[in-house]
Amino acid sequence: MKEAELRKLIKEEIKNVLNEKYDGDAVLPIGVTNFETGDNKSFNIYDTWNNKGYINVFKKLQPPQLSLDSTKLSDKLIGVISSGRGSGKHTMSHSQGEFFHNDTGRSLGKWKYIEEIPLKDKKKLVQKYKKLRLFVYK
Repeated sequence: MKEAELRKLIKEEIKNVLNEKYDGDAVLPIGVTNFETGDNKSFNIYDTWNNKGYINVFKKLQPPQLSLDSTKLSDKLIGVISSGRGSGKHTMSHSQGEFFHNDTGRSLGKWKYIEEIPLKDKKKLVQKYKKLRLFVYK
């Protein structure tokens, strides 16, 4: 293959990737969060959301196609935090869906919706989950 043909092929592939549509919810990782304290590697969820947010809990259906930041997303359960009730409506209405990393576009796999718990119900979060890897909807 000639260099000019290869360059053209690469440009077309880049264009295809940039125009790719995602059928899922964009999320950003905020780290493993301890529900007793509300702390994760970046901030405290109780202070940030003033106990007015919600944790949407999901169970893994299949592994992600690509790894997240060079580490495998091996958790069986994750939480996606939101400021409003029912923020995961698309995923909840279909009872399952796919998440992708908002910054990189990488698939985080397919997940089944389990439940939504208000942050103000700290006791339930601690008793049921203790800590989860959390993401935030974008």
